[in-house]
Amino acid sequence: MQTVRLLALAVLASLLLCGGCGGGKGVPTTSPVVQTTDLVSPPPAGSLDLLGPLADWRAQDYTNSQGIEAVQREAARRVLWLTCRLTGGDAHRTNGEATLDLSYVDGLGGRVPLDLHGTGLTVKVLVPAGLVGENSRPNGLQVFLKDAAWASLYSAWINVSGAGTYELRLELPASRQGGFDPSAVRVVGVKVGIGTGSRAGFQGSVAVTDVRFSPDLALNPSPALPAASPRRPLVGRTVTVQSDGFHMDGSRIAVMGGNLRGVEYGQNFGTTLWFPNGNGFSQHRGYLEEQLRLFSRAGVEVVRVGVADDGRALCDATGHVTGYNERFRDDLRTLLDTAAETGVAVELCLLDYQIAGAGATVENVLVRGRGSVFTEPALRQGLIDDFVRPLLTEFGSHPALFAVEPTNEIEWVVATAEGGGWEDVTSPERAPAPVPLADWRAWVQAVVRATHELAPGKLVTEGVSAKFAPLLQGLGLDFAGLHYYPWMGDLAPLVQQLPAGLPWVMAEYPTDRGVPDVRAYRPMAAGLGAAGDLLWNLTPGIDNRTMTWAQRNAVLEELAGSASRR
Repeated sequence: MQTVRLLALAVLASLLLCGGCGGGKGVPTTSPVVQTTDLVSPPPAGSLDLLGPLADWRAQDYTNSQGIEAVQREAARRVLWLTCRLTGGDAHRTNGEATLDLSYVDGLGGRVPLDLHGTGLTVKVLVPAGLVGENSRPNGLQVFLKDAAWASLYSAWINVSGAGTYELRLELPASRQGGFDPSAVRVVGVKVGIGTGSRAGFQGSVAVTDVRFSPDLALNPSPALPAASPRRPLVGRTVTVQSDGFHMDGSRIAVMGGNLRGVEYGQNFGTTLWFPNGNGFSQHRGYLEEQLRLFSRAGVEVVRVGVADDGRALCDATGHVTGYNERFRDDLRTLLDTAAETGVAVELCLLDYQIAGAGATVENVLVRGRGSVFTEPALRQGLIDDFVRPLLTEFGSHPALFAVEPTNEIEWVVATAEGGGWEDVTSPERAPAPVPLADWRAWVQAVVRATHELAPGKLVTEGVSAKFAPLLQGLGLDFAGLHYYPWMGDLAPLVQQLPAGLPWVMAEYPTDRGVPDVRAYRPMAAGLGAAGDLLWNLTPGIDNRTMTWAQRNAVLEELAGSASRR
């Protein structure tokens, strides 16, 4: 199951604008020296540290806010370094902004946007003398917030008159002000800019030494989990497949895991016009790491992650691969490296069936509308040559990679007459025409061959709704992924339709009831011989079949308890 939050993403990318200033003469290259006396103690335990490991600050890449090129957190001293290249008179680099999207702070899950009316925000920034600029048109600093609709509230412009620490203060109003809603805060930001009309420039760094709300923001309660995984990690180990399931170190094992939406559908890897520098895992490593550590402690061994999804960041409008770039690879590397560090293996699902859905252009980005990657042999081969093979060549031996999955739920774009359910789809996103079964099979078989060639020892699976299990006949898979939801009826006869001798996992099951679902579906799968189970979804609240944030702690605790009993 997949959901797509298109308009929110498009507006995020297009409206993170900066608020007033401009310009430079000469380009000093300086950075401040942070002394012990400049450092600020973190907030009390249980409160959000906006400069701590949960906070993934990033340099804004909107067209008129590109003067900050990089953001780096110095963990030991709790300092956020902003690397600047500001140029007065340059429409792109007169100003720079660094932002923190609170939606991607795990400890605030389910509460963002935040009601912060009547509170305050304080930011301390240490700057070098080189940022001073022209006396009559000094450079300056601002702090700002954005609400759920991306309306902004900026503090007063603070002139930089010399080297030192500047304290910026923003008082949030009790009600709406200029379109900004203080009861729906999503983004925190710091801005560095050249004075209005100035031609000065600055190349160097500034140090953010404190960012905090008053009162401090309390984090959500943490689940009561073991300090370490109650199960042996699969990372770096050899898992083989036999007719009765998975084997490791000479024993049969049953894997436990879950699907992981990650940052956003279609945006976990690569770039789009919405996010020219990306908005995927490499931009949100703290968010990813915190989640994977929790999952590992709960006994989660495998996460299933969508890669290209509907193709928006991978292919152009004609279906040619144009987006498998360094940012895409950096996002993959971040996921796999972080997974390895936390002891969680990864199943990469390369495409979602929605890649063939009805196309729509949202804020200059085409979503869906690329079914030709299945139906046109040249494009299908291009997907193999320019995406699959390079991916497997670089990451196929990664210790965290457990399995590769060509497509998610292809049945929804295959005609009923060929064993699919295309006619059953009633949403406006339905594919304009069904994908011929032979075309999809050619794609899957090509991925199987490439994986076994370039990533020996890694497994290949394909995930379909259990009702459509016969689609998996004769594909050369190592195991099947069956997705089960109550509307499908009794699971037992559906499992019987799988190819003889092909192991299977319950690769999706609902969690909207929370713990009762985990207690119902996991034993159901095991009783029918499943080699494991992956819940839908470890990212709460993405659709009506997923647990809420309020249910997540109890679900993770239930997983940890069941893992320790096996």
